[in-house]
Amino acid sequence: MTNAQNNTAHHPEIEFLLKYPKSVHITLPGRNAEFIKLSHPWENQRQVLLKSDTAIYLFIDGSGIIYQYNHHQFVRMDSTIYRGYNYGAFPFIYKNELYNLGGSGYWRITGHLRKYSNKAHEWYIIPLNEENPVLNEPNASMIWYNPNAGKIYCANFVDKNGGIKKQTTQNYNQYKVKVLDLNTLNWTTLGTLNKTLWPFTKSTQEVAMTPWGVLLDNDGKNLLWNFEKNTLYRLPLENDKSQFIITNYLNGNLFCLDSTLYLCEKNKIDTIPLSLSEFEDTGIPIYVKEANQLHTNSNLTILIIACLVVLVGGVAFWKYYKNKQHAPSLQQIVTNNLTGEKSLYTKKFPEYTDQEWEVLKLILQNTQNNEPTSIDELNSILGLKNKSLETQKSQRYKILTSINQKYLAIKGTELIIREPDAIDKRIKVYHIHPNAIAELKANMS
Repeated sequence: MTNAQNNTAHHPEIEFLLKYPKSVHITLPGRNAEFIKLSHPWENQRQVLLKSDTAIYLFIDGSGIIYQYNHHQFVRMDSTIYRGYNYGAFPFIYKNELYNLGGSGYWRITGHLRKYSNKAHEWYIIPLNEENPVLNEPNASMIWYNPNAGKIYCANFVDKNGGIKKQTTQNYNQYKVKVLDLNTLNWTTLGTLNKTLWPFTKSTQEVAMTPWGVLLDNDGKNLLWNFEKNTLYRLPLENDKSQFIITNYLNGNLFCLDSTLYLCEKNKIDTIPLSLSEFEDTGIPIYVKEANQLHTNSNLTILIIACLVVLVGGVAFWKYYKNKQHAPSLQQIVTNNLTGEKSLYTKKFPEYTDQEWEVLKLILQNTQNNEPTSIDELNSILGLKNKSLETQKSQRYKILTSINQKYLAIKGTELIIREPDAIDKRIKVYHIHPNAIAELKANMS
């Protein structure tokens, strides 16, 4: 494929980028943009526009093909012949040199870092300290690139490797958050992706890279993933700019420079100012640091010694009471991972109606799946979907209050916990008290 028919007349972003006075590093996904017409078998491949300090490039997804914009046309630079090994790779420019990271072939998703050689007109793999499977596609990895710091942040790695024996043929997610330092060529694990955000790995679409993080469409919500601050921000749906983004980002090329969004469609560019102050802090961290990141080696040594002291003391305590023939306590004391409270003793259990049991089964099942129960789910199981809002609210309150009052009279605490939704604080969701899950399961018929 030596020649390609250029189709740049209806792409105003190219002329805009040529005139832009600053040095910028951006990536245009090219969702509905065909910058050049390619012959078979390349005609349906995603075309990604890249801008360095000095030139504009076009990367053909799933291959090593790269074009440079020169004198109003794209001219092919490379001499590669292979394709099909890096679909969904993340192409980028670092220090005015071309790279691409990861991508999927037929058998596996790789974490290879590839650098383009202007002399050889080929791509070469740059060794890293470890390989992480990066897939720059919807419902896969969430990626943000900071060219000034030379760092690529990535949340969620999709493990696909047909050459390794597994118990399942399904790909599975590695819910890790890591950063690749392009200066040292090392990956560093920042932590584990917050469990609250796991469902978004199945409903995520990149909107634009911003100076503050990557702006994603997560299940219809405009969420800004700020990896540097480990903070998830939300652009309120009632904000006119949120509606503008949701309506238009799939219809053209949307990118962010400084504090301005640019929407490029045929023969026109729409702009809209955007700042971090317009986003709400959800209070949700993107990742949770792992235990081995929270302690130095000296602290770990101290922890081990402390555990040994507790263990020895516990054995001595047990032997003492065994000799005294003391009966075991009726209340089993355990530490709960979520609240740190003591578990609830099991002496009696309330008598619930059939309808109350149905509600409890629903909320329990969701709680065990690390998912809250929504108002819509409660309305559905209570047969209230077609009732008025006042009736729905009244009936929900009546049955939830009855369940909690019966449990409170015996256990001294409520069984169903009501709290704001993690993303939208105005919406209430429900789950079972974490210390009552085992007892509730045991008493279910």
